[in-house]
Amino acid sequence: MSTQLAFHNTQFNVVSRNNSIYLTAVEIAQALGYKSDDAVTKIYNRNIDEFSGGMSETVKLTASGNYQKTVRIFSLRGAHLIAMFARTAVAKEFRRWVLDILDREVGQPEIQPVFPPICTGDHANRTEIIYYQNFKPIFCRILREGEIVISHESMMEWLKAKGLIFFTRDELRKMTLEEMNFLTASH
Repeated sequence: MSTQLAFHNTQFNVVSRNNSIYLTAVEIAQALGYKSDDAVTKIYNRNIDEFSGGMSETVKLTASGNYQKTVRIFSLRGAHLIAMFARTAVAKEFRRWVLDILDREVGQPEIQPVFPPICTGDHANRTEIIYYQNFKPIFCRILREGEIVISHESMMEWLKAKGLIFFTRDELRKMTLEEMNFLTASH
């Protein structure tokens, strides 16, 4: 488990409890850009009903020598919720940072793209269609008998070459009922 965490100029002194990471309220306040050290505790007190058990607690930490200090700490989920209530310039960035740390600590697997299977047997000579999302393949299937793949632009050119009328959705929405009746009656 990570023990060194930093957000911008704030170096967190991570508190490890029950094999989980906790951050102090004072350091969260600094990271969020609050001038007052107790700003996060005030946010917590105003919204205490939103926090579930384990998201925040007070603990005694050794400060210097034998001196013990009572400190409010927040789990990563609790720190994220504090940042949801925060209205500072860096709150949004801090929320993303906390979620990245949380994903890393709980071993959240990265989403791996599903690559198309290699076609074999009867399908070896058939064409595959691959669906992409954000430039990554997410699904693949073999084209069925009689199916073709054609771009929107090529479809428009083909329809025009055949003398067929082609309208976009927006053009169809703008047409009056009278215009549509005329088109269907004349073809």
